Amino acid sequence: MSLEFTAYYSDTDSYGVVWHGSYLRWLEAGRVEYLRENGLDIMKLQDEDGIVLPLAALEIKYIAPVRCGERVKVITEPEETRNTWATFNQTIVSAQNPDKVYVKAHIKCGGVDREGKLVKNLKEILEVCQKEENTYAC
Repeated sequence: MSLEFTAYYSDTDSYGVVWHGSYLRWLEAGRVEYLRENGLDIMKLQDEDGIVLPLAALEIKYIAPVRCGERVKVITEPEETRNTWATFNQTIVSAQNPDKVYVKAHIKCGGVDREGKLVKNLKEILEVCQKEENTYAC
């Protein structure tokens, strides 16, 4: 499955270039869809288990600007998982030309409960991210 976005006017700044926060929204959607397509519904995890997955660290490299009207694809790949966190590598590329890279990001998500305490065992996330063929374009 591929998750594509169109850069709308509301995603851009006054120069017609995608605003940096729009990329973060697209990356978030990529991670959510990656997990959902691999059997983990993060809203169910939050509502039933009381676990949320906030960002613990974000490293982002802006390589080229996306302009209003362009279509992009977010590619999400899990990198490493531990009992309390998971890391993902994500890339935003042109939907028409996947060799054209706009953004590369490395993201670390931690698990916390409703009181903000670190969750010591993210079993469901570990199972999803350690599957065979864990590369997924979303």
